[in-house]
Amino acid sequence: MPPARAKSGRFAKKGEVERRKKFSEHAKELNAIRQAKKKLQDEDRELQSVGTRFIDLAVLANNLWCKTCNASLTLKNMEKEIHRGLASILHVRCVTCLDLVQVPTSKLIRVPNSSYPLWSVNMKAATGCVDSGVGHEQLNTLITSMNIPAVNHHTIKRSEARIGPAIEQHANESIKRALLEEKRLTEDANRATHSRGVRIGS
Repeated sequence: MPPARAKSGRFAKKGEVERRKKFSEHAKELNAIRQAKKKLQDEDRELQSVGTRFIDLAVLANNLWCKTCNASLTLKNMEKEIHRGLASILHVRCVTCLDLVQVPTSKLIRVPNSSYPLWSVNMKAATGCVDSGVGHEQLNTLITSMNIPAVNHHTIKRSEARIGPAIEQHANESIKRALLEEKRLTEDANRATHSRGVRIGS
C-alpha cells in the first residue's frame, strides 16, 4: 500500500496517518451509532402504531387533511403517537408538502375556567365507570385485554371530577321526578278509592 499523501501532495508523516486512521474509525463508529439509533426509533414508531384504539370516526375524517396544502393524509405515514388517556394525537406526515400534521382521535372539550382541556372519550369512560361502579384498575384490565394502552388513573380522576357535579344534579332531578310521580299516583289512588267510599290509610 503506497504511503498516504497530505493535501499539499507531500507524503504524510506516520503520526498524521495514524491520526487520520483514528478519525476515520471514529467516524465509522458514530455512523454505526446513528444507524442503530435510527433503527430503534423506527422500531418504536412501528410499536406505537400497532394495537387497538377508540376512535371517533367523524373527528378522524375531519382531520385527515393537511392544513397547509389540503392534501389527504394516510395513517401509513404516521410518525408518532401521543396518548391522552384513551384519546390519541397522531402525527402524520403529508407526502405532498412534507408537513407533520397532528390528527386527534377524539373531540377536545374546552372546560370553562380551566387551562386543562378534556377529551370526550375520557369523559365518557369516566361516566361509564361511575355509572357501572367500575374502578380504574378494572377499566385498565378490560381495555388492555383488548390491546388498548392503559389509562393513567389521574386522567380518569380528572374526568370524574368534572362529570361528578353533573351526575349528582341529574340524580337529584331523577329523585325529585320519582317523588312527584309517586305523590301523583298516591293521590290518584286516593281519589279512586274515595269515590267508592273507602280511603287509603283510614
